[in-house]
Amino acid sequence: MKTTEMFENALPGELNEDLRTLRSQLMDAQQQLEAGVRRFARGEHAYRKKRASVYLGTRGTVDERKAATDLSCEKEMLEAHISEGLMKAALENVRNLRTMLSTIQTEAHNRRAELQLAYGPEPEERD
Repeated sequence: MKTTEMFENALPGELNEDLRTLRSQLMDAQQQLEAGVRRFARGEHAYRKKRASVYLGTRGTVDERKAATDLSCEKEMLEAHISEGLMKAALENVRNLRTMLSTIQTEAHNRRAELQLAYGPEPEERD
């Protein structure tokens, strides 16, 4: 993939190829995000369920019960937090790809406008 500066000299066919590539990457990233959301929801559900169950079974002060609960749910809590982080990273990837796609679309539109100024409208637009 090119940087924005490289788009300045890109040919229309190259821009179109970049658009197709980014579209495919965005679709893949969206699927990864959806899978990440599901993993996060399942992990968070498992953690909350175990935490509630363990908390109800503990005795002591509130702080003691919370500490015992955290120790008992350490694995589920870690998995939930990791899946949340991965989900957020996947979301940022989708946003990044959308921004890149928008940048290339803008550049393609600008190229078209420049060509129309230089050579006149396309034949179907002249009628």
